[in-house]
Amino acid sequence: MSAAMTTRVLVASPLAAIVSDYLEQLLTPAVVVTASTPLEIRAALQTRLRFDAVLTDLVSNDTTWAPCFDGLDVLSLVRERDGGTPLVYALHNARGEAEHVAELTARGEAAGLVLKSQPLAEIGQVLREAASGHVADLPGRHVPSLYEYFSSSQRGATAARLAGAIAAGRASDTASLAAATSVSLSTAEKVVGYLRPIMVARDEHDDDLRLTSASVYRWCGLHAGYLTSWCRRHGHEDVLATP
Repeated sequence: MSAAMTTRVLVASPLAAIVSDYLEQLLTPAVVVTASTPLEIRAALQTRLRFDAVLTDLVSNDTTWAPCFDGLDVLSLVRERDGGTPLVYALHNARGEAEHVAELTARGEAAGLVLKSQPLAEIGQVLREAASGHVADLPGRHVPSLYEYFSSSQRGATAARLAGAIAAGRASDTASLAAATSVSLSTAEKVVGYLRPIMVARDEHDDDLRLTSASVYRWCGLHAGYLTSWCRRHGHEDVLATP
């Protein structure tokens, strides 16, 4: 009988060290590499070791990650190195993760989703299945995703830049919005027009109220985590921070 193949797993999470030993036992024979900060994750992915699966937080409140890093950044780093490595994402199951999940669904880029509250034995089983090539079905969506809207056209990208600057706290009026996003004043004045379609399509504005710039600013605050993440990962970092 041939020896079982060793499963090589990267756990990319601020809590990686807490779960690594148990996962190594569950997946025996296994090599479990831990990385708890963005710097450690990059270093782990630059080694010669090829991973069979990656387990990472989708969104973390840890100060070494938030607000400048999340599980979609991990995805970008992994894909830069290896387009086929399966990723399993650990969720809080909170509202703030919904758009991140929607992007994963649209891109077909997740081998599985687990809840952080699940027993580690169940998480280990999902990792084992992912490493063997199994891809889980992701939850369906009943509203358009921000990822699809922003990625669909140049107008969508401009909408994302405007929304990202507002979400990052770099704009409070037309002039500051134009300056933060490097667009003309006339374009910044049309921020409602740029974001109205997606807000209406997602039923995220009360039909009895006029949709104003104040409505847009409030909406950007509600989606700030994903808006800044999208801009950061799609070449629009300039709208997020003062040069």
